[in-house]
Amino acid sequence: PMADAPRRVARGFAQRPVALLAGPPACGKTGLLFELCIEAASSGARSLFICPSREHLERHMPQMNARTGIPSPDALALIEVHYLGTLEDIAILLASLHCSAPLPRVIAIDALERYIGDLEDSRLGDLARLCALLHDTQGFLAQSTHVFPALAVCALEWPVSTSKAQCIQRWLALLEVAREPSASPDSFAVRSQGTALVLSYTLAAGALCFE
Repeated sequence: PMADAPRRVARGFAQRPVALLAGPPACGKTGLLFELCIEAASSGARSLFICPSREHLERHMPQMNARTGIPSPDALALIEVHYLGTLEDIAILLASLHCSAPLPRVIAIDALERYIGDLEDSRLGDLARLCALLHDTQGFLAQSTHVFPALAVCALEWPVSTSKAQCIQRWLALLEVAREPSASPDSFAVRSQGTALVLSYTLAAGALCFE
């Protein structure tokens, strides 16, 4: 039932509240991130959607709206979009949440590759700092009570350099996203690395559910 959708999402992310959606271009990563924000809004929770530019989000909007429908004005009012240019900008925003109200329940960072693409190995500490801040912020948000779980989820175009991949996987639960050739347009396969479990996201009637 539709009312169970947020709870099923919560169970799906119970062991991975700080996660990375990784996959090739156009496999649905941005749509999945935004759908998490919409699901949070359906529970009355605020969320943050972070991406490099307005153009980036507008480029993905037609596909997202075609799949899930245009979100209601009430839902959109609870999704706070930030167009940030650097890892430092993201770090400042995350740190500021400790003094914010009302607190968001979802932090979604899209197109992480745009922020770390030119990052040299000598500056991987900046990436590790961001990952640590995500864990710290998710833990802080989880202390407040709400129907929807506190999540911090990033999306990254995969693959990346070995050094960056090792840094990311040390901190974030990796979920590999791919379109299933035989699946409906509303389905995604998400494989949790290190286990044989394959999770299926189904965007049916505007709901994101772990099956």
